[in-house]
Amino acid sequence: MSPSKSKPVKRETTTRVIQGVSVTLLLAAVFEPVEALFIRAITMVYFLF
Repeated sequence: MSPSKSKPVKRETTTRVIQGVSVTLLLAAVFEPVEALFIRAITMVYFLF
């Protein structure tokens, strides 16, 4: 009974780690184009002034 009880806990932590990694990758994928646009805007302002 105890070994089967400890198995879902391990699976839960694994899924939590996978969720954390996927969220981090998603945030990186979202912020990369935003950062590129921000840099482009800064360079445009720099060239205008």
